[in-house]
Amino acid sequence: MVEKPVRSLTLRSRKKHWPALLSGLVIAGFTVPHVYGQTTGTSDTSLAAAVVAGLAFLGAGIGLGIAGAAAIGAVSEKPEMFSLSFVYIVFVEAIAVYGLVLAFLILGRA
Repeated sequence: MVEKPVRSLTLRSRKKHWPALLSGLVIAGFTVPHVYGQTTGTSDTSLAAAVVAGLAFLGAGIGLGIAGAAAIGAVSEKPEMFSLSFVYIVFVEAIAVYGLVLAFLILGRA
């Protein structure tokens, strides 16, 4: 008897989430200034910061999923690959930190 393979998240199944993610970024960019009382000319910079941070976090999340799965597979076969795979995961996480820093730099200019 042939077992059915486990369905993983492919690129096709991720495509249906893009409209929700982008609409969330737009809504956050336009509502955050009004929540904090900054209603004079800062919606563009808040939107830019939200888009920068959101896309950086999204890219880091996708990259971490791919790199983490590959790292687990490599470490399970060769345990001495742990330090090298850990370095790759740290580089992927740095993308999210760069996006956060850039978002704060954008907000600091407003």
